[in-house]
Amino acid sequence: MPKPWRFEKFRIVLIKPSKYDDDGYLIRFWKGVLPSNTLNVLHGLTDDVKERRVFGDLPIEVTTFDETAEKVPIKKIIRWSREPGTKLLVCLVGVQTNQFPRALDMARLFRAEDITVIIGGFHTSGTINMLGEQEPDIQELVRESICVVSGEVEGKWEMILSDFLHDQLKPIYRGYFAGLSVCLQLLHDHQCAGTQDARAQSGEHRGAPA
Repeated sequence: MPKPWRFEKFRIVLIKPSKYDDDGYLIRFWKGVLPSNTLNVLHGLTDDVKERRVFGDLPIEVTTFDETAEKVPIKKIIRWSREPGTKLLVCLVGVQTNQFPRALDMARLFRAEDITVIIGGFHTSGTINMLGEQEPDIQELVRESICVVSGEVEGKWEMILSDFLHDQLKPIYRGYFAGLSVCLQLLHDHQCAGTQDARAQSGEHRGAPA
């Protein structure tokens, strides 16, 4: 039998960060163009973990935010982390190079509240694979106890979640670069609410989904 957990609920918050303009203002549009494929893929991978009962009867709740088309309720997320019996993980996903400064700012806000943060996407994946783990951006994340993911997480996602639940999260996870894996997930109403086109999409160009 799976061992009993010290908490009652596992809450995962997936955030696709936006970016700052040339004057330092956060860019957010009234409507997005399409739902975020990165958020969709990670939501699907997490649903698969839930359906296979990888962590037994532990309830898993997933919430997604696409900052390019909606405000991320940072204070509310911090309050979620303080709910009795809740273990919360924040994932900043699909982070491109021009989004990295915003992602780092958000990560620091959460880390200041002792919330565990994972960051991944094009920037961390490209940086590690081209310049190595000692590159200054990567080492800055490691020093601030922000977990870094490079590459795809298909096949590794449940291991990362398990490490987090057991308080054994590694500073850096290196995935792999491969063709598109089959991970189709119906879009939830919330994921389509801020977009003009609710049609699903799939693409090999998405980069690291975590």
